[in-house]
Amino acid sequence: MVPPDRRALGEGELEGVARLARDRKPEGPIAADEVVEVDEGGPPDTEVAPRRLGLLQMDDVGLARRLPHPFGERAARELPAGAAQPLHPAPPAGLPRRNVHDLDRQVARGVAREREGLSRREGPDVETVAAKAPEEAQRAAPRGAPLRQRRLGEDDEGSHRHSLTRGKTGSPPSPVASRPVLLETSLHPVRPYSLADSVRMRSDATRAWRDGILTLVYEAGGEPAVAHVSQRTDGTLAARLKSPTPEAALDHLRFMLAVDDDHSGFLARFASDPLVGPTIRAQRGLRPLRVATVTHALLKAVCGQLIQAKAARLLEARLLRRASPQHAGLCLPPTRATFATSSPAELGRHGLVSRKANALVRLSRETDVERLRAVPSSAVASRIQRERGLGPWSAGMIAIHGLGRFDLGLVGDLGLIKVASALTGRWAEEDDTRELLAPYGEWAGLASVYLLAGVGRTFGAGLRGRVRSVAAS
Repeated sequence: MVPPDRRALGEGELEGVARLARDRKPEGPIAADEVVEVDEGGPPDTEVAPRRLGLLQMDDVGLARRLPHPFGERAARELPAGAAQPLHPAPPAGLPRRNVHDLDRQVARGVAREREGLSRREGPDVETVAAKAPEEAQRAAPRGAPLRQRRLGEDDEGSHRHSLTRGKTGSPPSPVASRPVLLETSLHPVRPYSLADSVRMRSDATRAWRDGILTLVYEAGGEPAVAHVSQRTDGTLAARLKSPTPEAALDHLRFMLAVDDDHSGFLARFASDPLVGPTIRAQRGLRPLRVATVTHALLKAVCGQLIQAKAARLLEARLLRRASPQHAGLCLPPTRATFATSSPAELGRHGLVSRKANALVRLSRETDVERLRAVPSSAVASRIQRERGLGPWSAGMIAIHGLGRFDLGLVGDLGLIKVASALTGRWAEEDDTRELLAPYGEWAGLASVYLLAGVGRTFGAGLRGRVRSVAAS
């Protein structure tokens, strides 16, 4: 160490810094060939700064001494003639310019990071814990630690991919991160088309309708997607998607919204029908939405048999939240594997009756219901009705909402039973609903939707009283 004015240190000053020197070498002047570089701009040494001696910090003292041929200091007359050479040779072209201080600072940063990593490894890694399920995160995080958990929202939607195998804890599996792509486009549905009429009473755990915007989550191309859809005043749909596979996501969205279907033949044929005519005149753009998977349509069928629509939606949502991963605040639609690993008793504990739970688990294990898309409607109805616990109403639900077909009606629907009861003056049976839908032929499925949507408009407020009187007689 030397003071700023380069003078020799006195005895008192040397005593003040004696503890900084190594024992193997007595204190004294430093030879010129041992000085490599002087740093006058670095941070003060923690051992020197408290004594306020104003010393300069010497870097790499003794390094030159360890060289095979140390160079001594030469007089000016001993220097060879020629152009002045830079103290440090320039690095080759294209390489970054580095010096001793840069290397020192890089080493110091590495040491600091290593120390920080060691201190972090003493307890749970909070950043890693935050990516786990909320229950596991709260257990693993140290008490009082600020656990930074981000809900999958606008910035995260479409950025995750789920596994269909449930974990040991019974909670939905955690999604695997993937990179989403944003796609904004316009859809031109076959007219007439009304998104508001089509989505009415069709919100569930996988989609939500709020303030004129329909939000859906689904899987396309093996990746999760989220879509926001609204209808403009000119009838076109504004669609905003986030998915790692935007083209596949857009194709699947068109199917779910039924934008390419043409139901004008149904409208023209039955505009004067006494049962569906009033609804046709009031809601010409009504077109039933589809779900993303046939398994989801199957779940709707087993949850909705002969119970009120609201109770069916609550049961469906309860099962989905239990079995399906979350994405962008909603549940990804179920697939065959979602319920294949479940037991009927487990589903029964969540409210699904034994007969329906057995049908759902058995079909999920033995049949790939997604392949029904390539099967004619008659074969679909035959296969579904062969299953114990399922009937023509279930086949109609799967055809309308899972396959996007209009030819299978909702035979045996509780709402249609009430309509048939009011028309016949007695409590109707399943066969009565079949006769009710028979005149609509290949449009029986769509007629079912229009009949249920216009019950109040067609029969007025007196339908409930008429049904009660029929049931009491």
